[in-house]
Amino acid sequence: MAGTQIDQDKLQGYSDAFKAAGLSIDDVPIVQAEPWDHAAAAQMLDAAPSATAILSMSIMQAIEVVKEAQRRGMHVPRDLSVVGFNDIPEAILCDPPITTVDALAIEKGRVAAQLVLTKDKPRQQVLLPRLVLRGSTAKVS
Repeated sequence: MAGTQIDQDKLQGYSDAFKAAGLSIDDVPIVQAEPWDHAAAAQMLDAAPSATAILSMSIMQAIEVVKEAQRRGMHVPRDLSVVGFNDIPEAILCDPPITTVDALAIEKGRVAAQLVLTKDKPRQQVLLPRLVLRGSTAKVS
């Protein structure tokens, strides 16, 4: 498995969710790419031309998938739902705005600074990501 530990953890989470739904991630086309690799979106859509949904480990890649789908004449979300990971301003500015799993990067920084700057005992704090529903995903009927 390639990528950073965070990428490996995200992929394991996808795998676990697929398994809980009675599916195997081994049956799903996966394209590994850096977030800035513009060619990856075309590779993903070529690998899964009949896909109705794309899960991306990067919001930047999710934005590229939307753009590539539109170049191919597809309508997001009617023809293809797209979900990214991490929330950045570009996700809202995309047309349509991208549904994303927000890992709370700003909040993580704020909590980390508070933990370092306070004189309390060291402690662990867990921040749970949140799903931000926007226009890039279709409702399940």
